[in-house]
Amino acid sequence: MVGAKERWRVSIKAQIRRLADLDIIPDDYAIHLYKLYSAKGWSREEPFDRLWEPASPRLLRDSLQVIVAGGVRSKTDLLALEFAISAGDVENLASLPPGWFARDPAPVVTLKPRNGETRVQAGEVVQFPSSKFR
Repeated sequence: MVGAKERWRVSIKAQIRRLADLDIIPDDYAIHLYKLYSAKGWSREEPFDRLWEPASPRLLRDSLQVIVAGGVRSKTDLLALEFAISAGDVENLASLPPGWFARDPAPVVTLKPRNGETRVQAGEVVQFPSSKFR
């Protein structure tokens, strides 16, 4: 079974279960294999578990990106209507980059200058007078 785990990257316990479900092995032999599995200490850690990194989910991530890119739903709609957990949790579970659900930047609105005022150039820091809002 270890060779099959190495080949298919499926846990040994899942292989035993599948063999029993397909009636390839009788139930009493499956029980024997489960006991052997436990006796070898594989309930805590199976062979190769430390060597292989867990696979990150790609299908959910790709699906969400296609839905948003295609304009089917916005990120805000997805969070408000489809998920009952926080944006950070969805990002972690779907292997999305951190902050993926952060709102898109708002469009920049250019205001007309008032009479006698000069326009502020891009990148220029504008000093505001001290006010009661601090």
